[in-house]
Amino acid sequence: MSYEAAQEAINEVLACYVALLEREGTKPSPDREQIEDLRARIADCAHQQRVLSPKYPGELAAVRGSYSRRLADLRVELG
Repeated sequence: MSYEAAQEAINEVLACYVALLEREGTKPSPDREQIEDLRARIADCAHQQRVLSPKYPGELAAVRGSYSRRLADLRVELG
């Protein structure tokens, strides 16, 4: 169960980064640095999903906690 919860937390953060990327990309003058940063964050999320293993419960809890906190901040940023 915690593996799925950690994956879901990553998915939610990834979706927020994609939404921010789309929002930035549609601005009249997009910030290229911001776009590159968001692309890197999306790639990091995808990498974390690939390497996450259900074999390490402590890591799952840490990932879930970290991404849950990040999600809270991103939801505020997205409004």
